Amino acid sequence: KINKELLAILSNNMLTLMIKGIQLEIGGEYAIGGLFSHTPNQDIRDRIFHNWNKLVLPALDHVMALPCTNHLPLLQAVIAFNAPPDIIKTIVRRFPDTINIADCHGMYP
Repeated sequence: KINKELLAILSNNMLTLMIKGIQLEIGGEYAIGGLFSHTPNQDIRDRIFHNWNKLVLPALDHVMALPCTNHLPLLQAVIAFNAPPDIIKTIVRRFPDTINIADCHGMYP
């Protein structure tokens, strides 16, 4: 079991890596700083989704609040990453503006 202090450190590290990945354009438009890089490894996907509420969502809250990242196609990214329906619903509720964000091809979710 992870204590709150370690959880905060892990979330902050994830945030730092995501921001740097976005700045460096790692993984393409839908990767969101490498978080949703297309990986064939189901175990990695499962870990991301298992830790969604504890680690990923707090980091995304910070990332999506930045002026340079509020245009990211987050909803398209989680759909392309084959996220479970509850994750997609969480994105729509938490970041409702993502419904209106087009990707680089002008496509909406």
